[in-house]
Amino acid sequence: MFSNIDFSITKDKTIAFISSYDEVCGNATYTKQLMEQIKPYFKSVHIIKLDQSLIHSNYFNIVVDDVLSQVNKYDYINIQWEPGLFNKREKNSLKFVKKIIDTFSGKGMSITCHSLSFNPNILKMNKVIQYKITKILFPKVFKKTFINNFFYQNLLIRYLNKCYQKKNISLIFHSKEIANAVKSFINIPIYYHPIISATNDDIKKYNAPETRDNIITKYNLDKTKKYIGIFGFYGFYKGTDVVIKAMKFLPKDYHLILCSNVHPTNNSKIRKIIIEYKNGSSNINIEQ
Repeated sequence: MFSNIDFSITKDKTIAFISSYDEVCGNATYTKQLMEQIKPYFKSVHIIKLDQSLIHSNYFNIVVDDVLSQVNKYDYINIQWEPGLFNKREKNSLKFVKKIIDTFSGKGMSITCHSLSFNPNILKMNKVIQYKITKILFPKVFKKTFINNFFYQNLLIRYLNKCYQKKNISLIFHSKEIANAVKSFINIPIYYHPIISATNDDIKKYNAPETRDNIITKYNLDKTKKYIGIFGFYGFYKGTDVVIKAMKFLPKDYHLILCSNVHPTNNSKIRKIIIEYKNGSSNINIEQ
C-alpha cells in the first residue's frame, strides 16, 4: 500500500486514512479493509472521516477545517482520492486536497487514485490556454467533459509533480494501464496496487463449472441463459449506461445482472434508464 515506506521503521509510527468511512460507499468499505490489513505495521491506524452528508452540504468548509486540523497528528497519511468524496464540484474537491497536501508536514503521504481521466497534454500546456481552447471550440461539452471529468484531476497531478519530493508523496493506482501512462509523463513515485489479486487456484475455482451451477441455484437463475454482471455502485462516470444500452446488440439469451445499486449521490438519469429497461420497453431484461 505505502510503497514509499520502510515498514521496518514504522512500528512506532502512526498513520491515518482520509476517506469516507462507516457509510454506504465503496471507498468506505475499501478503506475499512485496508486499515485492518495494515495494522501490524504501525503503532496505530486512524481514520480522518470525510462525512459525505456534510461535505455535500453548506457545512463543507467546516469539514475542510476539521480535516486540516487533524492531518499533522500523524506520521503518515493516505488520501483515498475519488473526486466526489471531497466535494461534488471538482474545483472545490481539488482545492480541498491541495490544502491537505500544503498543510501536512509529516514523514510521508500516499494518494490512492481510484479513478483518473488522465490527459498528458494538460501536464504540458498552459492551463489557461487549455481552458480557453476547449471553451471556444466545444462550448456544449466544456462544463461536463472538460471541467468535471479531467481538467481539475489532471491539474492535481501537475501540482503533485511540483511538490512530491518536499512532501514525500507517492501515487497508487488500481489500473496498471493508467499507472504506466502517468509514469511516462511525471516524476512522482507511482505504484500499481490492484484492488484484488487472484491466484491460479482462485481462477480455477472461479472458472469451475460447479461454481456457475451453485450461483445459478442460489439466486434462482436460468441455466439456459448467459449472464453478465456489474458489481459496485454504478453511474454514468463508470459507463453503466453504455453496458445497459449495449445489451440490445447481444442475443436474447444474454442477461445483465446489476449487483448493488445506484450511488446515493448519483444522477437520477441512470435510475430512469434502469427502470425503463427493467420494464421491458426495449426488449432487454435486467435482473437486479
